[in-house]
Amino acid sequence: MLDQPVRLFQLESSQVEAIADDVVRRLDRHEAKSESKLVSINEATAILGIGRSSVYRMTTEGTLETRKIGRRTLILRSDLEAILEGHEDN
Repeated sequence: MLDQPVRLFQLESSQVEAIADDVVRRLDRHEAKSESKLVSINEATAILGIGRSSVYRMTTEGTLETRKIGRRTLILRSDLEAILEGHEDN
């Protein structure tokens, strides 16, 4: 067992700042992507806090309208927000 911690590497402040800037850029890109107008079924389940079968049932019942783009089934984020706020327009 070692008595002192082993230092694997040492970073200069400019390197730490560069890493921090990179992390901020990546987070900004992720937030922009996550704020898109259309979301996948998986994203809808996370936003609503329900399972996939419940989301599919809501689409079948007409509570949620879907859009097909290629093979993807997408849902308007505004429809999900309306459901969360309790203002269904359907």
